[in-house]
Order: sequence, then structure tokens, then C-alpha cells
Amino acid sequence: MTLLKSSFKPGDWVVYRKTKFTPHPGPRAQDVHPTQGGDDYVYSVDKFWTVAEILEDGQLVLQTRRGKTHTISPEDPLLRKAGFLERLIYRERFPRLDTMTAAS
Repeated sequence: MTLLKSSFKPGDWVVYRKTKFTPHPGPRAQDVHPTQGGDDYVYSVDKFWTVAEILEDGQLVLQTRRGKTHTISPEDPLLRKAGFLERLIYRERFPRLDTMTAAS
């Protein structure tokens, strides 16, 4: 059995496209569509996170700006590394791991 080597490493900036359901989409909402009942909307929002850790089973522990963590598979199709322009334009939205550990 061969384990696939993850292309992610701790400290990498990643973008996770999260699907949400609410009656009032925010300004960063993308692909906004009404739900079948028409009372809510379904849409996507890009979340800018940092890889904090890679677990033994290959799962990624991702850190948010506010210190929350999410464990996600590196093969999740909603997860990708941040591109050059995203790293430049949205650099303030990515959490810095050194400041998170110092604040804890």
C-alpha cells in the first residue's frame, strides 16, 4: 500500500470554497441561487485559511483567522492552494500561524 504524498505543507495558504444557506447572502457571496422553497439562498464563499498541521493519516488541520481549526482531506475538491494573485490581494485574510501560537 502506497501513501500519496500531500502537496500541502504546514504554513501553506489555502482557499476553501464553503457552501452556505441563509436568507441574506453577504457581499462576498458567489454563485447565489434561491432554494427550492424560495425563503433562503444557497451560495459559496471563499475562506482563506492556513495549513497548521498534517496528521498521520494525511488529513490537513486548517487554521482560520479567528483561531478555529478544521480537519479536511487534501483531496477535497473544494480545497486548493492560494494562487499568486490571491496571496497578494487577500494577504490580510490569511491567518499567520506565528501570531496565533503567540496569542494562545
